[in-house]
Amino acid sequence: LRDGSGRTRSFEDMVGLELDGDRWRISSTKYPVVPQPGAKTLFTLALDPTNIPNFRSDAPPFEREWNRKLPILGKKVYEMGIDLPLPFGVAVIPNWTRQQLKLDSLRVQFGGSEVIDTDWVDFAGIYTDVTSIQVKGDFYLFPFLNIFATAGLIEGDVVAPVSFLAQDAIDLVDPGICSGIITPGFCDRRINYVVRTKLNNKNVGIGIVPAIGYGNFFFTVPVNHTWTFLDNALEGSPVSTWVASPRIGLTAPTKQGGRLSVYVGATYLKSENEIVGNFTLPIPDDVPIVGGREIDLVYEVTQSGVDPWNYLVGFNWDFLPGRSLQIEAATGGARDQFVASFTQRF
Repeated sequence: LRDGSGRTRSFEDMVGLELDGDRWRISSTKYPVVPQPGAKTLFTLALDPTNIPNFRSDAPPFEREWNRKLPILGKKVYEMGIDLPLPFGVAVIPNWTRQQLKLDSLRVQFGGSEVIDTDWVDFAGIYTDVTSIQVKGDFYLFPFLNIFATAGLIEGDVVAPVSFLAQDAIDLVDPGICSGIITPGFCDRRINYVVRTKLNNKNVGIGIVPAIGYGNFFFTVPVNHTWTFLDNALEGSPVSTWVASPRIGLTAPTKQGGRLSVYVGATYLKSENEIVGNFTLPIPDDVPIVGGREIDLVYEVTQSGVDPWNYLVGFNWDFLPGRSLQIEAATGGARDQFVASFTQRF
């Protein structure tokens, strides 16, 4: 904007011009700033107060106004000069996760017998490799508190390397073979193979995101509780997962437009569940037992993560008003994860 003295100034974020009775009002959400060298001029607007009829130098300053009911206290915060995101949002969130698991309290059943505790089957090295797609809806209850809910689908595999002594499996069908004074050599043989289980499940969740900021810095702690509905969950109960993810970051406007936030943090994930299933123990071909070469077992097991913590880095880009893209990667603590999200606010 060029004033009567010939000086040139510009606004970082001009809202526009509006007619207020018999005078024009320039509305802007930012203070005037000096243009950067080499900046392109889109248009020039010359205002000469001496040539404007009914010009008033005592006109009241432009007042910011928040005309939405949410968030609570939003009007007061906005009038203080603090920009607020639109209160409601919908997001699509693809996600990939690989996590190591540990199994405790293994119990097996063979041939209709009672379920018994056992420690002779070793599941060391079990992990999940899953992808999911989530849909999230959220709203700001307060300027410093966001509330959200999610629902989605999970697909992938549970990969379980299994190791056991042949004698332990043979004793289930014919205890006499490996219980004599002199036992065949195959009784001490260790059998190793991999059990793969397909996952195709649904989940729902709720959560909150409290946040505080100072200048261009911000600190948030997203917390959510998710229920995953597994077909093989014991007694049909869903798997319950708690996640807390403290993060700290820096936000600033970009030259290309919009606003970019970068952050680092950590994620704590707590999940423990009891599942049921079945697997087949192969018997070596040279073992003289009656029947087939396989033993079908039903098992019950308590499953949890190896390490609840991992560490993350990510960014969020508000590339258009109300639209943002977020990408986040996490690793460490026996869990790797990649998350992206596209959000539309209104």
